[in-house]
Amino acid sequence: MTSLCIKRAQAFLLWTYYPVKQDTIMGKQLMLAGAALFVIGLLITFSSKLPFQLGRLPGDVVIRGKNSTFYFPVVTCLLLSLLFSLISWWVRRR
Repeated sequence: MTSLCIKRAQAFLLWTYYPVKQDTIMGKQLMLAGAALFVIGLLITFSSKLPFQLGRLPGDVVIRGKNSTFYFPVVTCLLLSLLFSLISWWVRRR
C-alpha cells in the first residue's frame, strides 16, 4: 500500500515539474505571434517603398470637409479580410 502511494506521489511530482504538451504548444504560439508582429513591423517601416500603399487603394472612401476629414478604407478592409481568411484556412488545413 505504501509503495503505491509513493509511486503516485512520484508520478504527480513528475507531472507537475515536466508538463507534457501545453507548454510546448503555448511556446510555439508565442513564437508565431512574435514572428507575425515582426513581419507587420517590417511592412509598416518599409510601406513607403512598396508599389502599393494599404489604406490608399482605389475604392477607399475619403470625404474632406472644411475642418474635418472622414476616411473609411473599404477595399483595404476587404483585402486584409481575404488575406487573413486564406491564412487561417491554410493553418487549419495543416
